[in-house]
Amino acid sequence: MRRAASAFLLVIALAGCAKYSLIQPSRTPVADLYTVEPQIPWSSSSSGKTVSWTVDGPPLQELRFISGLEDGEAPLRGEDKEKSPKFRKAMTPSEVLELVVDGLVGEGSQKLAARNLKPAKFGMHPGFRFEFSFVTASGLDKEGFVVGAIIQDKLYLILYTGARAHYFPKHKEHVERIIESIQMQKKEG
Repeated sequence: MRRAASAFLLVIALAGCAKYSLIQPSRTPVADLYTVEPQIPWSSSSSGKTVSWTVDGPPLQELRFISGLEDGEAPLRGEDKEKSPKFRKAMTPSEVLELVVDGLVGEGSQKLAARNLKPAKFGMHPGFRFEFSFVTASGLDKEGFVVGAIIQDKLYLILYTGARAHYFPKHKEHVERIIESIQMQKKEG
């Protein structure tokens, strides 16, 4: 128990001042469009249209739900928020890939390489998926992937990243099941 409490305090310390709440392994709403079903507990924080989940702390592994971005909004914001690349509703999947890559670079990612862009389902909607790798400013090698879709002219992304050596593969299957569990929760149109 003491080890679990120490690990939780470490997660909070690594996350800075972010306020976290516990996500239980049951069907959970994401924004107002869909729900997912996590198989394990996650710690959750939010900022604007982004909800971040982690088990081991954001520097080690993080699952981000970026929801309902409208024309002119940035999915990822680096140090210079005004220069952050912005979403346009007419973007193609390859342009969204470039948008995410540019946003990650703006957050400090280095040696970023994206690959394997392909069609993928986002719930019942056609979407896209791609993978990437990068090195953090502190030299940590990370892997990641994105699943996303443009639904009713708004961008929805699920972005998973983790340290390549252990933390990315540790929860990759949980994240894959979360993506497979997407269910739309409101009538669209």
